[in-house]
Amino acid sequence: MDGTDIHVLKPVIEKLGKLLCENDIDSIGYVEEFIKHIGNTFYAEKAAKIKDYINRYNFEDALDILQEISDSIGEVSKDE
Repeated sequence: MDGTDIHVLKPVIEKLGKLLCENDIDSIGYVEEFIKHIGNTFYAEKAAKIKDYINRYNFEDALDILQEISDSIGEVSKDE
């Protein structure tokens, strides 16, 4: 995954997911932490969409994309 440490990223995804499930506005700030960990990877475009949805308070769609990333990363980690 282009140098991104999956073991570091998973807890970040979990925390952001929890914030989104709770419709917590703290997700607006925390998404920056998530994007920092995603970096310039295959997931960068999806991370930008998540940020856009969060900034529009569309937590449900942001969570859907986050789940896609989480599922994909889970598949990657199984292959390692």
